[in-house]
Amino acid sequence: MAKRAPANETPYSPLDPDLARSVMDGIPAGMGDKATAASPAVKAPEKPRKPRTARTESEKVVEIPTVANASSTKPARELKRLGREKRVLLSPDEEREIERLVDGIGEDIGTSLKLSHLLRACMALLCHAEGELHTAATTLAPLVRPANGDAIALAQFEFDLAKLLSKALRDAPLLRQ
Repeated sequence: MAKRAPANETPYSPLDPDLARSVMDGIPAGMGDKATAASPAVKAPEKPRKPRTARTESEKVVEIPTVANASSTKPARELKRLGREKRVLLSPDEEREIERLVDGIGEDIGTSLKLSHLLRACMALLCHAEGELHTAATTLAPLVRPANGDAIALAQFEFDLAKLLSKALRDAPLLRQ
């Protein structure tokens, strides 16, 4: 039988900011408050004021940590805590389909895989093809986002976006480490 935690002890939470920070920073647990004072403040990214066709030097590029980055003594970039959540609504059929896809890819590559891993990889691809996405979007006829209640029009709108993404990703240069 499981033991009860003492009443004065805070319950374990895998999303506890101090625990996550200590893991990301390599600081022993319990040192979270001291580490917070030493870590720089994280600013929210500013939204662009006008559409861009190319990335400027001052913009940050999304970078996925690689074996080379993780094993070096001086990391290529500071790993930031993942604390922002984005949600998407799915039908039961869509949920089964995406979970089947994730499980199948995980089996093909021989490891456990979660939807979040796949979505973060897709996010890196989208950021890599940003210029091509802007170019493809400007050559496309203007799309009008339909009302959320119009399922058929939304499906067509999302299909048109998928065609845009397909073209931009096809035109983008190869992703290199």
